[in-house]
Amino acid sequence: MTDQAHYKDCYFARDGEMVTLGNSRIERAWRIARRGFGTVRFVDKTTARDWATGKSFESRLTTEVGLADLCDMTFSDVSAEVVRTPVSEACLRVRFALQADGLAVWKCFDIYPGAPAIRALVEVRSDIDRSNFDYTQVESLRLDLRGARAACVELHDLTDATNDLVTVREADLDEPRRMRGNYLFVETDSGDGVFAYKESPVPNSQLYRLYYDFETTRAGIAGIGAGFHNLPAGQVRKTYAFATGVYAGGRDGGILALKEYQKSRYKLVPERDYVISANSWGSYYTDIDEAKMIAEVEAAAELGITTVGVDAGWTRSVMGGEPNPETFPNGFGPLTKRAKELGVKLELWTIPNRLDDQLEVLRDHPDWIARTNNLVPCDTWPSYFDTRLVGIDLCHPDCYAWMRDYYLRFYDMGFERFKIDTFQCDRYDTLLGDLYDHYEALRRLMEELVTLRPGLTFTQDSTRTNRPIYDYYMDYGIIFLENRYMNRPADANGRYHPWKTLRNLWQIAPYIPPQKLNMELIDDQEGYSPEYLLATVMVANPLFWEALAGVSEESRAALKPAIALYKRHQAAIYEGCILPIGDMPDGTTWTGFQSHNPDTGSGYLLVFREDNPQESRRFYPKFVRTPTRFVSVTDDSTALTCSASEDGIEVALPHPRAFRLYRYDAS
Repeated sequence: MTDQAHYKDCYFARDGEMVTLGNSRIERAWRIARRGFGTVRFVDKTTARDWATGKSFESRLTTEVGLADLCDMTFSDVSAEVVRTPVSEACLRVRFALQADGLAVWKCFDIYPGAPAIRALVEVRSDIDRSNFDYTQVESLRLDLRGARAACVELHDLTDATNDLVTVREADLDEPRRMRGNYLFVETDSGDGVFAYKESPVPNSQLYRLYYDFETTRAGIAGIGAGFHNLPAGQVRKTYAFATGVYAGGRDGGILALKEYQKSRYKLVPERDYVISANSWGSYYTDIDEAKMIAEVEAAAELGITTVGVDAGWTRSVMGGEPNPETFPNGFGPLTKRAKELGVKLELWTIPNRLDDQLEVLRDHPDWIARTNNLVPCDTWPSYFDTRLVGIDLCHPDCYAWMRDYYLRFYDMGFERFKIDTFQCDRYDTLLGDLYDHYEALRRLMEELVTLRPGLTFTQDSTRTNRPIYDYYMDYGIIFLENRYMNRPADANGRYHPWKTLRNLWQIAPYIPPQKLNMELIDDQEGYSPEYLLATVMVANPLFWEALAGVSEESRAALKPAIALYKRHQAAIYEGCILPIGDMPDGTTWTGFQSHNPDTGSGYLLVFREDNPQESRRFYPKFVRTPTRFVSVTDDSTALTCSASEDGIEVALPHPRAFRLYRYDAS
């Protein structure tokens, strides 16, 4: 029996008991037996290294402690199909079907064109209620990792309370390790390695918090965590996904491989996702009205800013109501009309799972309020204007439909983007669904909205905990990383300092694509030029976190040409894989970013001299293998040539708090 399927450079083949899935970068093969299947080949095609030991057995679900099998399963079938969705790039999926008494399991493996990784997830259905799926091994590979070391990277949310967004823990593999984090890099002395990426919220915000996310030994790695505890009878549930990939070239090569996978996995639509935005919350808070917002749109159009956000304060109900008739007496008509005339897009602040508890719709439908099993509302929140918000149950079909139509109405009114402050995931265990059901209801709502209105997209707030921030949020738009303000004490976490914003972006850039981040700047900072402030966030989606009406005329005059120059290069910067370079910013370093396109060998180098007395610094651009010329696009300084990464280039900047953006092309 031979079956085949292809999609671009991806291929699937079954020849008797052997199943193969691969593309131009990676290949994985399984051997099928009656009791299940296991990986016998895991090949990095760039180095021709086969990491597999041929001892994997992947036909099991484990109990809560992750040690014993939940049940024995037998192999049923294997199939392949091309999966296309409106929110992610298309992939070739292989599904292994397994059966046990009253239990059906599908182990799915996705491969994307040109990506050096294969993504695994498990779908499961039971004839009876079951539980203890928390520590399920979603991925399990027996690999030859003798002599390797492991590094596990944990990301942190609740960004309003911290400027430490990443923790890295390293360990040798002399003994088995259980490690907590979102990413795992296991690397040999030669610089060859295997990475794993858990597509889930950060460990502290997963639906069911685990003590560890990866198991690794000298004999292999495993990805742990289903994302649900219970399995109700008759329901199909899907686990978190784990992408496992290969790389060479040390940690830099591992980060590049991760980014190549993410670039293949997450869809970027330039006209939708390449944003330069402004939001007046940092200046006006809820004190907004029709005249102020029209003035913001007009100022944005003059500067070249593409999107203006209407934040909280537009409705007295906070969420679920109409525009406040006192501040928007004509509704949103004049605002959307003016924005359309000037070619500026609008973004509306919303909360998809909370409503004002005094809304008539909740009086008519009290069963829409999300309640625990003892009938207490699971989520209440005192809010602006002496309003109390209450959590609603998106697992209720009528409530879900009402919220969907609410968003569609404002989209059709002229709002293409929606900033969402969403729920705390761990509160929504209700009469109609558990944590998993509510988590998936929000995903389904977002997916249906972007399907019904292909131009609709989201900016998702990550400033709190227990949100799907680095999981499916990246499928549906970009991430608002942090609130930072000028009216906070100088040493407060939430106080805006340009170097701290630069530092936070520098920390997280290796792991989350900066193209998926919305990062703030606030103008008229003493000692900083407007161009420098823009540059601190130009590898992300710049967000003017201020009322544009309050920006000085001097800053406006400088910003207009700076934004125009940036827009000429923004798409090309985003085409690359963006990595930090230099030292971590602390206000006194030489630092920066590199955007490298591995397909063309071209890219950008963005260099900053913070408050540092040295007039020059040697930088070592990554992945330079042939003589490469670096040409400044921000001034007329002399071009530089780098023969190879280890040789570097000497960059001189004329004064502290200066920057330069270089464009480079391989010879």
